Amino acid sequence: MSNKIYTVKFPLEIGVNDVGFNSVTDLKETVEYNLKSTLLTNPGEIVSDPNFGVGLMRVIFEMPTGDLISTLRSRINFQIKTYIPYIQVLQTKINASPDSKELNIAINYRISTSQTRETFNFSVSLTDI
Repeated sequence: MSNKIYTVKFPLEIGVNDVGFNSVTDLKETVEYNLKSTLLTNPGEIVSDPNFGVGLMRVIFEMPTGDLISTLRSRINFQIKTYIPYIQVLQTKINASPDSKELNIAINYRISTSQTRETFNFSVSLTDI
């Protein structure tokens, strides 16, 4: 385990001896938290940066056409390149199920400081709302 602190853990938990909050000390965990936040935040939700966010929850109500999937993939890749520049996206796969109103996203990426490849899998469905 590293001594480097990347961010605080959410939900917030009181730290050791009731001092501060527990922290994330794992870079992969930090990347996954940042990816999840980027995917779920709606553009305009953060007043200081109205362009931030993919807005997945809005897309789940649309029919999963080829154009929608292509646009969503481009939006995800652009958001990651802009707001999480310390990772390189190698591949973004999106599967949409119109029957279950579910989106499955797999982002294959590499952290810039290493050659290790990782995959972030994320699913969102109407039952999550």
